[in-house]
Amino acid sequence: MERLVVLNPIGIFKPERVAPAPRLKDLNNKKIGLHWNEKPRGDIALARVKELLEERFTGVQTRFLPSTNIVRALSEEQLAEIMDWKPDAVVGATAD
Repeated sequence: MERLVVLNPIGIFKPERVAPAPRLKDLNNKKIGLHWNEKPRGDIALARVKELLEERFTGVQTRFLPSTNIVRALSEEQLAEIMDWKPDAVVGATAD
């Protein structure tokens, strides 16, 4: 008699716990990055977030960060661009 062994190709995942970043008290005079992962209409949602932030908060600066396709990570150059600007917070949109 034949024997069939089923294996899980994913392996064992042990997530690392990371504490969430502290919340900002408000967004006045803050730099807010807007990140889109190129899924359909996420850019439209972020454009509206940009409008609302700029209407609601004094001195807030918003900037669209380099977008990334969901299957690839940011390049070193993209990370450097973001870090040079030093955003206080980032809003991400995945859409669909």
